Amino acid sequence: MTSITSTCLVELDGKPLPAETAPLLIAAYVDDSQQLPDAFVLRFRDPNRQVLGQLGVQVGSSAKISVQVADGAQPAVLIQGEITALEAEFDQGGTFTVIRGYDQLHRFFRGR
Repeated sequence: MTSITSTCLVELDGKPLPAETAPLLIAAYVDDSQQLPDAFVLRFRDPNRQVLGQLGVQVGSSAKISVQVADGAQPAVLIQGEITALEAEFDQGGTFTVIRGYDQLHRFFRGR
């Protein structure tokens, strides 16, 4: 039976996710748009509120999200951008850390 899988690869400030943080990533979302800046959301389960400290990121840090297919081909880059928001979510399901960002085009959409 053929197995088809792909892996999400995340780099923050040019470094892959640390081994202790990578398993906490529960969702990675990329929104690719033709007329608006591309966006991404990374959602981590974070019961001890340590993810941001382990990652060492802040607003303005660089982010790159790629996908690696199982056949060993080069990873396909989905988005290269920068972090624009760091959030904490608390609900009955637990504690989560959310990292949001956009590609560089978002800078042209700010009003002055």
